[in-house]
Amino acid sequence: MKGKSNYNSIDYSYVFSAKKKLELEHSKKSATNFGRMKNKWTAAAAIALASGSVVLFVPTGNAQAAEADASVKTEKVETNKQADQNVAAEGDANKADGAVADQEQQKQAQQPLQDEDDDDQTDQDTPDQPVGQDDLDEDYYKSQDQPVNTPDHIKGNVQDAWDQGYKGEGIAVAVIDSGVDPSHKDFQTAPTNPKFSKEDMEKIIKKLGHGRYVSPKFPYVHDVDTGDDDGIKENTEKANTEGSHGQHAAGIIGHADNQNDKYVVGIAPEAQLIFFKDIGINGDNQIAAGIYDAVKVGADVISISLDNNLYVQDLGDADQKAIQYATDHGVVVSIAASNDGNSASVDGVWGKKRIYSPGSDAGNYQPFNSGTIPTPALSKNAITVAAENSAIGEHNEIGWFTSWGPLPDFTLKPDVLAPGVGVISTANNNRYAMMNGTSMAAPFTSGVAALVVQRLKETNPNLKGAALVQAVKGLITSTATPWGQGDNIISPRQQGAGEINSGAATKLQVYITTEDGTSVLSLHNIQNTTKLNLIFHNLSDQAQTYTFDDMGGAYTEQHDSETEKFSDTPLTDAQISGDNVITIAPNTTKITYTLNLNNIKKNQIVEGYLHFSDSNQQADLVVPYLGYYGDMTNEDVLDRDANDKEDPDIAGNYFTNEDGYVRGVADEYSMDQLSDENQQQVTKLYESGRVAFSPNDDSTSDIVMPFAFLKQNIKDLKVEILNDKGEVIRIVADAHDVAKSFHSGEDNETSSSTKDEKYEWDGKIYNKKTGEMEVVPDGQYTYRFVATLYNKGEHQVQTHDTPIIIDTTKPVIDKIAYNKQTNTISGTYHDTGAGFTDYSYGTVTINDKTFGFKLNYGNQNNLIIPIK
Repeated sequence: MKGKSNYNSIDYSYVFSAKKKLELEHSKKSATNFGRMKNKWTAAAAIALASGSVVLFVPTGNAQAAEADASVKTEKVETNKQADQNVAAEGDANKADGAVADQEQQKQAQQPLQDEDDDDQTDQDTPDQPVGQDDLDEDYYKSQDQPVNTPDHIKGNVQDAWDQGYKGEGIAVAVIDSGVDPSHKDFQTAPTNPKFSKEDMEKIIKKLGHGRYVSPKFPYVHDVDTGDDDGIKENTEKANTEGSHGQHAAGIIGHADNQNDKYVVGIAPEAQLIFFKDIGINGDNQIAAGIYDAVKVGADVISISLDNNLYVQDLGDADQKAIQYATDHGVVVSIAASNDGNSASVDGVWGKKRIYSPGSDAGNYQPFNSGTIPTPALSKNAITVAAENSAIGEHNEIGWFTSWGPLPDFTLKPDVLAPGVGVISTANNNRYAMMNGTSMAAPFTSGVAALVVQRLKETNPNLKGAALVQAVKGLITSTATPWGQGDNIISPRQQGAGEINSGAATKLQVYITTEDGTSVLSLHNIQNTTKLNLIFHNLSDQAQTYTFDDMGGAYTEQHDSETEKFSDTPLTDAQISGDNVITIAPNTTKITYTLNLNNIKKNQIVEGYLHFSDSNQQADLVVPYLGYYGDMTNEDVLDRDANDKEDPDIAGNYFTNEDGYVRGVADEYSMDQLSDENQQQVTKLYESGRVAFSPNDDSTSDIVMPFAFLKQNIKDLKVEILNDKGEVIRIVADAHDVAKSFHSGEDNETSSSTKDEKYEWDGKIYNKKTGEMEVVPDGQYTYRFVATLYNKGEHQVQTHDTPIIIDTTKPVIDKIAYNKQTNTISGTYHDTGAGFTDYSYGTVTINDKTFGFKLNYGNQNNLIIPIK
């Protein structure tokens, strides 16, 4: 299946080759190297960890208790147990929950590796990262006939909309982003027919009590973080040398169409730009504040390329509530889907080759839900935008980094695709930069939305409020072009309705909505027969005729275990029935199709497109659909334990103490010799039933911390502590809307879903008699996760138990003796608590010399140490 071409016969060979040259010049290199397991566990060295019995060595070789004579030197003999009682850690701990590197909200791109030992580095674009501005040969590219960003415009069929007379006249687009440089030469040409005059805006500013008028192009700017409206520029070293995120976004929307200087041109060059600087210095991004102000100022469209950490639709969320406010007031909101790829595209499991880049369109396992779209992009009424490149034909590709849908309840997102790879736009100080990411695709779509709003205000002025927003979103989504691979579709979970078509969105008289008010079919849990109810909106006074086809029928997902790629394959026993030819009268017409599933296997995705060909051959209409056939709770939501015989899908669950040492492996000092190993290698060594800690306020293993990995965003995650009778004795945590574990582009890692202090257990429970929190007695306990899923089904509530030992009793070493003939030390050691593991060591120190010995697995063992 190939997408339809929107391109005319003009020769654009120059701009495509120029774009390719820039992409090659400025691509970044990176690769991931995998370490191999080393047999350091067999090393003779041992590091003492747990405090043991103090003994006295005397010339006769007899060991006595520690009532040391002043004339005799006292030395310690120490045995190490993995619960780490009464010991202060030495040196730097290899903490599993160490501080996350301070990075931009962008991920480091990595080309897929063909072999875990392959050291070759290959080029790959980095989402949302500037790939340089200093080396752009502006004079060379300006000497050519077309702007250098013409490929983006061709891909989105922008010229067609311009030819219809829509360039953003009388429209204001608000941008909420990192900062802007209004003094850039491309922003100096005043819009032809601006919405706001200086006098108009000064009245608005006086009423609001903040904001600043800059120029006809930027009639209003405001810093929502600091209130310093004179510091609207992102004036950091990186922004000035590599490119400003907000400046880049503003340019994509509204570069002026300067006749004598066409290096780049915006999608809506005649639109005015309203800018809200938001760099998140007060915690989360101040997106909601910017949205409310944008509506009050009078924006027609809002462009957002920022996000916050929530993964479910909830009008209780400030950002989503603000977007609903904007929608009700007739303001269209376009938002970047984010750059986290498919949720199964994790960092990789130790011992298993990873042949893909984390945070991409390939993954380690096949998830029930592939979604990684956060708030506010997941908002129902927002236009959620995924990224594609600017190539055409066989070179067309979706951005490998673009975040997938659906949402946790199987609501379909994203909505459309727009250019977001190798996009050239304005940088600070009259410069330009190339960037990649859905952060570039969102302002592209915002510019298109501005053109559609302009059209509707002229042709259908009766559309107001939410009805106007629905029409704009409906026209943009319904006229998109879905792309495919060969004869099969590409999943709507990755591309939404497909590639944006500006000219069709400003031209067509008909768009489609569904029962939930969107322009996509979120079917959720489907049965053998499912009704597909569509509402056709005809904005003209003439009937329109369309011919229906199902674009190859219904599809499901398959996962190639060799390439780790996801792709769609036809469901041969699924059919869609309904009228082949339909006539749409003016206003609205309801039409129903039926999805029939015959003898297909349970527990799989069902998705595809409904396609309607225009009899006038202006442009086609499309509606993507998504459902799930089977039990939506069938997947085990928690990953396997790290030490499971089968490889975990993500990283494997494990526990650590407060210093990041994995529990159930050995004491801290014994584990220090493993510190050079990959953390995931160490977690696989823990022994079930020997996860222990000693809450005795000695600052060593006083708490236990879970590192659990969730395959789904879940509604509720409760932590219960059970005693040895199976009775719940404490609720440690009861968290809501907990995010799944996936490769975060912001942190450049796959994080545990429970990487939060609220899940820690300090070994205490509440004593009703004393009214105090008190440490429980030594013994066996259970740490239980209780996960409640968003979707209903047989397994909506799932539990995961881990045995935990409270052990505050020191190990004992006794019967110490020195044999002069054999020159050996002998004795016995034992422990009544957690005991020792295969990686536990002890040491004996005599006259400043330390001798290590392996602690055997068991509760009582003999000790023989040769003295050399």
